[in-house]
Amino acid sequence: HTVVMLGRGEQIVAVAQGLKRDIILNLLAPSIAAAEAPMAGGSINIETLLKTNPDIIFITYDVYHNENERMKLEQTGIPYVVIGYGSIVQQQQTIELIGEMVGAKEKAIKYNDYYRRCVDLVQSRLGDVPREARPRVYHALVEPLKTDGTPSLSNDWLNTAGAINMSGDGQVKMLSKGNDTVISLEQIIAWQPQVIIANEDGVAEAIKQNPQWQSIEAVQNGRVWQMPVGISRWGHPGSLETPLAILWTAKMLYPEKFADVDMRRELKDFYREFFGLDVTDEMADQILRGKGRIGKKAKQ
Repeated sequence: HTVVMLGRGEQIVAVAQGLKRDIILNLLAPSIAAAEAPMAGGSINIETLLKTNPDIIFITYDVYHNENERMKLEQTGIPYVVIGYGSIVQQQQTIELIGEMVGAKEKAIKYNDYYRRCVDLVQSRLGDVPREARPRVYHALVEPLKTDGTPSLSNDWLNTAGAINMSGDGQVKMLSKGNDTVISLEQIIAWQPQVIIANEDGVAEAIKQNPQWQSIEAVQNGRVWQMPVGISRWGHPGSLETPLAILWTAKMLYPEKFADVDMRRELKDFYREFFGLDVTDEMADQILRGKGRIGKKAKQ
């Protein structure tokens, strides 16, 4: 996502398989459809990677801390850069680092300036809201029982947006599964979130329709919301739409404090400025309904 946003999408030769499903991203960078996907099941296929002849490889901390995977990369002799998205600050640092590596530092700085303006705007308006007045929020990732623990980018932006992230206190025993955290429905019932937000299309509706969730305050009060989905799921780990996720969440939780924030106009300006994408009213509505990313896979 970052390389495409920085205007270097045509230089991509290998990607994570999931990027091939991102509809808007593939429209912006057709090279992704033809790019190899050398990572499968947490393991790098070095033969596939070497076929692409990359000048540089970007890897996550998970890959770096896996000694076997790191050794495989080091044996290739190809330079690699370790990147992470564990917090708002780390995401901004990563974007600027990638900007330096691909020769697009000015655009990376411009993006981070916008990011910080969004954070500053929200914090300036919510600074007088005490913790006890902030809503308890459960954030469902991909599936109803997957969420985000701490530390994580999601926990960071949820707190910034004025939420109390119910999975973010670090005191509940959780079972890690990839970048997500799997918990039990019983735990969510015990938390009694006042708001539930889901970042995968269909999850919010599934929660609302499931009889087992009906004792939860958010479900009873009709405050189960589908998050917008554009180039990626807004606010998902690594999502470049995190500034938009902060604005959207803050507006949903505190509508009276953000009545002047027009999310349709905001997202149109964002995609035009940083991706060169003119978003129609129809596309904007689709994004805000959480249907911007999902659909057909890119053609191979």
